[in-house]
Amino acid sequence: MGILDGIVEWIAEQLKISPSGLNVQFKRETGHTPWKVIISTRLEAGRNLLLQGMEPSQVCLRTGYGSLSYFSKAFKKSYGVSPQDY
Repeated sequence: MGILDGIVEWIAEQLKISPSGLNVQFKRETGHTPWKVIISTRLEAGRNLLLQGMEPSQVCLRTGYGSLSYFSKAFKKSYGVSPQDY
């Protein structure tokens, strides 16, 4: 289980519903899964830190990514450019 699964489980527990119930309800209301929203939020925070001049390696750590290569891949998939080129 990844850290995001743990976050989704924690949120579901707080709301007293099952993780799958949370996913269904959240997607019905927003059109996205909780996991997708969490990833998008982390990447947006990373984008803002890059705009402030922070180095990609530091942004990677600040946004909770375990490796720069994984952060770079996710960032490029979302924004069409690598964090180093952003």
